[in-house]
Amino acid sequence: MRFASALVGYLAAVFAASGFIHVAFLGPLGWGSEDVPGLVAGTLVFSVPFVALLVAYTALVPSVLAILVLEYLGWRDWFSTLMAGAAIAVTVVGMLWTAMPDDRLGEWVLQSGFVALTLGAGLAGGLAYWLVTGMLRAAISPAR
Repeated sequence: MRFASALVGYLAAVFAASGFIHVAFLGPLGWGSEDVPGLVAGTLVFSVPFVALLVAYTALVPSVLAILVLEYLGWRDWFSTLMAGAAIAVTVVGMLWTAMPDDRLGEWVLQSGFVALTLGAGLAGGLAYWLVTGMLRAAISPAR
């Protein structure tokens, strides 16, 4: 049952990170939730799951390692999962930085707001993972 709750939690974390990335890009446009046009809202229906696939693919290996460490140590509190999300985000930035074929692209990754965006997405994903796995575990095994 732990595997199933971790899998559902990972899916929730991926979608939360994708949602954070989209909200971070819509904010500078000056649009609030009531101002988002129907066209943009319609494209978000496709864009959020697509970016979630990219996030899931990019962060799979660091996330699996972090989940295994958290489960092995029994750290199921909110702070541990947030710090795991931050560590995953830093790892993803490092992986992307080392994979850049051009030095200028690698420097752009480190000098732009990409690091802050990735860190925020990692924190949002860590929080979503904690919320979903905590609720699933509480529903599966009621308090004694």
